[in-house]
Amino acid sequence: LFRSGNWLVLMCLADNDGDEECLRRDEYTTLKYYQKVSRIPGLRETLWKKNQLCLTMHSAHPYISGSSVNSLCWILPSQLSQFLSVVETMDSDSKWIIKSSSQGRGAGIRLLTKTEIFQEKTTFLSHRAIAQKYFGDQLVIEGLPISIRAYVLVTSVLPLRAYLYRDGIVMFRGGSDYHFKKMTGRLWYFDQLKNYLKTNYGADSASKAFDNVASAVVKVLLAAQPLLAKEFEKMGKTQAGSTYRCLHCFQLLAVDLMLNSDFNALVVEVDGQPNLSEKDKQLG
Repeated sequence: LFRSGNWLVLMCLADNDGDEECLRRDEYTTLKYYQKVSRIPGLRETLWKKNQLCLTMHSAHPYISGSSVNSLCWILPSQLSQFLSVVETMDSDSKWIIKSSSQGRGAGIRLLTKTEIFQEKTTFLSHRAIAQKYFGDQLVIEGLPISIRAYVLVTSVLPLRAYLYRDGIVMFRGGSDYHFKKMTGRLWYFDQLKNYLKTNYGADSASKAFDNVASAVVKVLLAAQPLLAKEFEKMGKTQAGSTYRCLHCFQLLAVDLMLNSDFNALVVEVDGQPNLSEKDKQLG
């Protein structure tokens, strides 16, 4: 049935771009006008993988890369020398996040000081990781840092069209001593966070926080857009002879963000195959 082309929507559940499990790149350009696929080719290599998210933000237009949407980051061990040279120029009390490039959802995170970075620099030569400037002065609720998971449906890349779902998840995390792991049983929804911010900081601050979340999501997608366009060019022409724009593609993303005490938003991670039962898992 699938290879015969007698279908409308292909929901790809692979934990990757689905080139082998779902649809080959050469098959996209032969899809019928009414067929849709829940994958955007190339998205894994631009946003979904943590190291690629880092590279994408580095290559973005200065308006995006200089807007503090994603903190300074380096891929280890390939960018170790550049990372150490930057750390050397920072204050002695500066802090740095080292996280595994393969583990997700808060796993494998360490918070190190400048001194500890240089003490452990040889270990970075044999471990693949992402180094990031610590996002200090985090927004704390009831004594705990939080992270936000926003859900975004991308329905077009050229032109860019995406829809931010009105609700999302607010996850409470342990502090640095607990490697910022999510706390089971501690979870809010967006409305609860809005009400908390309105009550404790005022309506303007609540609006500012969620406006900044939406802005950060848009800027990350804009950073990925030209890279995805290049991926589409490699896929050839459509049957009508026009440049391929992946008009059959859509994908649901989960974007994890953090807020600081000024309600500025920072994108931490992008998941191209979000776990929609996250709330049930967190509530135990």
